[in-house]
Amino acid sequence: MSFSLERGDLAILNALQDDADKPMAEIAELAGLSLSTCWRRVKLLKEAGIIRKTVALIDARAAGLSFAVETSVTLKEHGQKNRRQFEEFAERRPEIMECRHLTGQRDYQLRIVTPDLAAYEHFLTSVLLEQPSVSAVVSNIVLREVKATTALPLDLLRRS
Repeated sequence: MSFSLERGDLAILNALQDDADKPMAEIAELAGLSLSTCWRRVKLLKEAGIIRKTVALIDARAAGLSFAVETSVTLKEHGQKNRRQFEEFAERRPEIMECRHLTGQRDYQLRIVTPDLAAYEHFLTSVLLEQPSVSAVVSNIVLREVKATTALPLDLLRRS
């Protein structure tokens, strides 16, 4: 479905990215729309797949998942079967928060969270390195998160 974002849509999306629990009347006011028009635009944004879902963002440290690792993975072979096998594995593992297929020296970049170093070591040695498609893994422990956001920079889409 082709969908063209309007100025009001960008305001709606920015408001929802800021706080999805914000009352629809407040979002409508921010977007300069009537309440019914705002509801209709949100529904259309969902139907178009622009709004995929609404979630609660949980603080990993407060929840006890404070150990974060950026892990690069190289596959043994680069055929479609190996890629599919690795990607299906990544989809199933709850420790893997993000998995990106890359160009360059490494094939995949993973963001992994665990409660502590021991849990990561177990995951690395007993799970990740045991995958038949994996050739090499390079782990970088996150010392401090400087910036993390889920909000897209929608202002880059504003037309003058």
